[in-house]
Amino acid sequence: MKKILIWSAFALILITNYQLQPTILEDTRHISALGYDIEDDHLVKATAAVPFFPPGENVSPINVTYTATGHTSKSVQQLFQTKAQKQLSLGRLNDVLYSKEAAEKGLFPLIHPFSRSPNIGRDIHLAVVDGKTEEMLKKKYPNTLLTAQYVTDLLDQGLKNIIPKTNLHSFLAQYYGNGQDPFLPLLKLQKENIKLKGLALFKEDRYISSLSYEDSYLFKLLYENSRYGLYNIQLKDGTYVTIENVRSKVKYHIDGTKEKPAIKIDLSLLGQINDASGITIQNTKKTKDIEKYWQQDMKQKTEKVIKHLQELQVDSLGIGERVRSKYRHFNMEGWKQSYPTVPIKINVEVKTMDTGIVE
Repeated sequence: MKKILIWSAFALILITNYQLQPTILEDTRHISALGYDIEDDHLVKATAAVPFFPPGENVSPINVTYTATGHTSKSVQQLFQTKAQKQLSLGRLNDVLYSKEAAEKGLFPLIHPFSRSPNIGRDIHLAVVDGKTEEMLKKKYPNTLLTAQYVTDLLDQGLKNIIPKTNLHSFLAQYYGNGQDPFLPLLKLQKENIKLKGLALFKEDRYISSLSYEDSYLFKLLYENSRYGLYNIQLKDGTYVTIENVRSKVKYHIDGTKEKPAIKIDLSLLGQINDASGITIQNTKKTKDIEKYWQQDMKQKTEKVIKHLQELQVDSLGIGERVRSKYRHFNMEGWKQSYPTVPIKINVEVKTMDTGIVE
């Protein structure tokens, strides 16, 4: 009987002390976006965008922001709460922005806490900002009421046809993997809008350099099969032609030995000519001429992108992972040393399906 009373008392203590705390929606404010800037060598300044929806009908939402400075991302998040009249939650966090200065110092300390949190999805967007994230998140934009929603829509829908999809999961997979370096969108505040400047390239967790807007699209074509997107070429007479990407396919071939691998990339493009100012395309010869210039231009520029990545010693395309999967007992450290000089050839095939509205 005595044992029963002891165990009953123990169970009662567990129930009363470890019961789940209810969350009342009206008493909670959800952080939609976070931005991190470097205050000095030891401090990080964070900005939280917290949309507020006032009660009542036909009432516009309000863009509320909080800023705090601390030594770690966790300490900063706790300081947000000292300024908020309601409990703050990260359960609906969609976007995390990092200044280029913060990325140069290394993002792992600022990303790792999110990877361990069970309340944060692995599909949240990450991006690097050329400038201050605080300025970007606090600014009022004419095309939206909520800045956080603007950033989410841009990263989720606006850029999907221009650069490869990136999120927390992809960054961590590239960081922890042993054959690819991470990359993220590079954003910049331009007057009344946020624009994609290009791709931020990383060596492990540190920002190294970037690709331009145009080269970022070429990178996407080399990285994955794609649809949509536009490509501009200049013809011999100086006129420009815009070709819409209907479908592109990329395939990597690994030859040679594991000590001296050789890489060949086959890139095939199917496009539609939808803008050719001052040009009348009514015969096969003119179309073939455009295809020839397109093929030559694409080959030269994609080779330039690959060479640039090799010179930076960043394997953003994940070629090392492709080579590792080809050979057993592959020496990844040896690959990292030889990667800048590994021969990489690219073969480009193009075809236009019709002339679209030009006809």
